Amino acid sequence: MDHKRDHIQWAMRHNGIVMTVFLILMAFGIWSLPQLNKDEFPQFTIRQGLVVAVYPGATAQEVEEQVTIPLEEYINSFEEVNKEQTYSTTEDGIVYVYVMIRNSVGRGFGRGCPCCKRPNCPPVCCRRWL
Repeated sequence: MDHKRDHIQWAMRHNGIVMTVFLILMAFGIWSLPQLNKDEFPQFTIRQGLVVAVYPGATAQEVEEQVTIPLEEYINSFEEVNKEQTYSTTEDGIVYVYVMIRNSVGRGFGRGCPCCKRPNCPPVCCRRWL
């Protein structure tokens, strides 16, 4: 306990040194503030997704045969999907498919109309997807 008081007593006796160190640290902080990268909305690409399908009342085997296998085949038909890291979990009445997109796919993948891939298509085009 006395050892802790020694530090406090030293700081009280040498308050000029303590104030100098404080001012140097404060000046360094103020100087470094404009140097910081302050991007509020950084650019990043999410390369993973989760597809969930619900089949109420079905056993895990029924879900796998009727939902999981066709869903995996459809998802893996896209060349952008990383097939080695994409996997699924089937339970009674539900399936989870964890999809990973390859790193070579650039920004903007998956945007636009699901049927024609145009960014601004007429609403008539997408009615079947709603």
